[in-house]
Amino acid sequence: MDAVFHSSAYWLKNQNFSSDTTSFRINNITGDKLVFSTEVYSSFVDFKTKIGRFRTNGQGSRVQFPVNQYETFMDEFDWYMDENKVRLRNNLAGSAGELEKLSLRELMDIDLKGSEFLSVHPGQDSLRFFALNAEYSLEDNIIHAADVKFIHVADAAVFPLDGKVTIGPEAVMEKLSKASMIIDTSNKYHYIYDADVKIKSGKE
Repeated sequence: MDAVFHSSAYWLKNQNFSSDTTSFRINNITGDKLVFSTEVYSSFVDFKTKIGRFRTNGQGSRVQFPVNQYETFMDEFDWYMDENKVRLRNNLAGSAGELEKLSLRELMDIDLKGSEFLSVHPGQDSLRFFALNAEYSLEDNIIHAADVKFIHVADAAVFPLDGKVTIGPEAVMEKLSKASMIIDTSNKYHYIYDADVKIKSGKE
């Protein structure tokens, strides 16, 4: 993989370097396609462990997945050079146990902020969902989002069975199996269980 860093200042040591504010890009193996891009993160890259650690600097920190046509605003992520993977986390991940105790109706009333995954595909009507954790494969360009509580689609809320959502190239989301749904999100009257759901956009 071809990795590029941009910063106004670096602190260099024998086997690592760091920066308070970094823009970071990873191209594919041939170097002709951008697959991962970030802005406004602090960085610490260790060549001995072959791990790069990135933490948000607050407003403006963003991660883009050009091949997938998605972006997110995760608080932190680690780049595992040998594994060709990036693992992303939200600072609310430690509260996941409390969220598990909530009913479907209660989850819909929680204001989940921060690590939204947002489709920038022009045909997906700003499809978005909140995830506490995710892993990105730099080899096959797959986003594996975890701890996804629900996804708003039109006037419905879709609850993945295991909280996992997979996004491939060109913003294609894998079918969700045995998902739960609440139809009419305003009144929350109608429930569907064990549904196979194929989400194509924010409206269907």
